[in-house]
Amino acid sequence: MNEEKRKLGKKTASLNELMKNKEKLKVDVKKRRKRFKTFQKHIMQLTNSTFDEMLNKKGSSGEIIFSKPKKVMDNEGKTRNVPGTLGLTVQKDNNDEMSQTSDIKALSGGERSYTTIALLLALGENLEVSERAL
Repeated sequence: MNEEKRKLGKKTASLNELMKNKEKLKVDVKKRRKRFKTFQKHIMQLTNSTFDEMLNKKGSSGEIIFSKPKKVMDNEGKTRNVPGTLGLTVQKDNNDEMSQTSDIKALSGGERSYTTIALLLALGENLEVSERAL
């Protein structure tokens, strides 16, 4: 019986140690998520700034609108994840606010191509990837 009590004591001590580690890991995950969100916001701001700078070279301006992923309820009552989206607002002329549009299809072919290239270059410049291909 004493041997079994000793084994139980060891197992209890081991369990307590595991519970302490679990709590430390929870705190660490919260800190990491917070840092990741801060880093993500920084990358979005840099990308948006780079996109606008590239459009400014042509006399236009623009903004990238990053939307967050959402959880939605479908018709069967199940929750599913909907990925975030990437939207653009482009102002054809810096001096004319009436030329601003969120519908990229409203741009001419050349304006659309230039906007697309500016977006791809802005994303590529601010994302840490080893290789890029266009």
